[in-house]
Amino acid sequence: MPDQGVSPKAGMVFLGSCAQEHHHYRNYECSTSSGNCCSVGDVSECKDVTRTETESYSCTKSESYSCTKQDTVRVPDGQTCRDLGNGFADCETKYRTETVTVPDTCTRQVPDTCYRDKEVFDHRECDCKESIKAEACDYQTFVWNTTKVLKAEGQGTSDIHWPVYDDTPKKRFLKDQNFTITLEYLDGGVQSHTETTSDLEDYKQWASKEVYKADLYNMGGLEEIHRE
Repeated sequence: MPDQGVSPKAGMVFLGSCAQEHHHYRNYECSTSSGNCCSVGDVSECKDVTRTETESYSCTKSESYSCTKQDTVRVPDGQTCRDLGNGFADCETKYRTETVTVPDTCTRQVPDTCYRDKEVFDHRECDCKESIKAEACDYQTFVWNTTKVLKAEGQGTSDIHWPVYDDTPKKRFLKDQNFTITLEYLDGGVQSHTETTSDLEDYKQWASKEVYKADLYNMGGLEEIHRE
């Protein structure tokens, strides 16, 4: 049992039963070409890892070649003249339409070899967890019970104090402290912002500041207050 309020360890009575039980996990990684590379019985999470390879396949492509096509053209086909009586004549050339063969460039689909990338299996990677065991024993022990809760409150930085308590030997005390800072933004009405901390020095820094920075929404509402 604790003596004079110093030792936090309660007395224990061994019940005579011990066994190897899970204590913590040891994490390790491994890789394999297939299956699971973790040791038998270990917790595992495996995933396939791929690599990119280029493969060929049969396809077609467009090819240009010289060819001919039929076209229609106008060719002269004699003249028709009218004597003007002054030694001159008015003549008009006549034309006829003919179908002719002319050079052209044509396209056609021809066999070809194309290439594309594909993802293929490369190996497996596994995240493994090995259960590390340790000896666990059954025992009986005493536990601390809460008999009284004391509370003290104050304001500012000059009125910070612990509640009065009985420090009689063989008693154990658990202390806890919390500080609340409330800041008010008065532009456009009272809007408040609250900060909480369990650190006394942090609280004093908040309380000692004279200038703070306020973050506002677009419509003027208070979002947060920072200390500069």
